[in-house]
Amino acid sequence: MTTPEKRLERFAEVVSILKDMKITQSDISQRMKRKDSTYISKVLNGVRECSLDFLEDFIHAFPEFNLNYIKYNQGPIFISDENAASNIISEPMNAFYDTNKSNGSSNIQQQIAPLMVYNLEEQSSKILTKSEGVLSFPGSQTCDFAVRVHGEAMRGAICNGGSIAVKQIDKNILPFGHIFLIRTEHFDMVRYVRKGSDNKLVKLYAHNNHDFDDFEIPLESILEIFLVHKILNNES
Repeated sequence: MTTPEKRLERFAEVVSILKDMKITQSDISQRMKRKDSTYISKVLNGVRECSLDFLEDFIHAFPEFNLNYIKYNQGPIFISDENAASNIISEPMNAFYDTNKSNGSSNIQQQIAPLMVYNLEEQSSKILTKSEGVLSFPGSQTCDFAVRVHGEAMRGAICNGGSIAVKQIDKNILPFGHIFLIRTEHFDMVRYVRKGSDNKLVKLYAHNNHDFDDFEIPLESILEIFLVHKILNNES
C-alpha cells in the first residue's frame, strides 16, 4: 500500500523529468490551469496536498505520464504499450456516434461530453476537415476532439472509417511507440512514432507496413501532436 509521502516522492520525480525537458514548475501550474504559478512548489513543499484529485488533474495536462506509477508505484513512469492497447474500445463506432448535434434523448449524450468530429482522408487531401455530428464515449471528457480516419495505413489497429479520440501533448515529451495524430504544415497523419536516427528526428510508421513505408521528419516540423486515447472501429 502506498503512502502520501511516497506518492509525493514519485510526483517530485516526474517534476524533475519535466525540469530536464525545460518545463518549469510555473509551466506545469499554467498547463494545469492553476492561477497560482507557485502551486507546484507548494505541493512539493507540503504546503498543499498531493491529493489523488490533484494527480488526476496533472495527468489530464500531461497524459504522457502513467498515473498508476505516481499513485501506486505500478508500471513505468511513461505510459506503456500495454496501456495503449487497453485504450482500444471493442464496441462498434455507431454505438457512440450521433449525427444529431443537439442535446437529444441519448443517455450517453446526457452523461458524457460529446467531442467535435473531423475527417482525415489520408489517401487524398491529408488535411483535417470538419465533419457533422459528435462522438461520445465513457472518458471522452478527457480528450480534445475526435477524428474519422479514412485510409489503409493503420489497418489492423484502426479500420478504414474508424474513429479516434485524441489529446494534445507536448512534442518534447513523446511516449514513443504509441499512435498519434501528427499535424505539420504540409500534412495531417495518424501514425506510430518512434525515435529517429538522431534526436532532431522522429520516425513515423504505419501499422500496415507492408504497403506503407516508414519515414523520418524533423521534430521541429511538427506543429501539433495528439496522443490517441481511444480507438472506435466499425464492425467488421
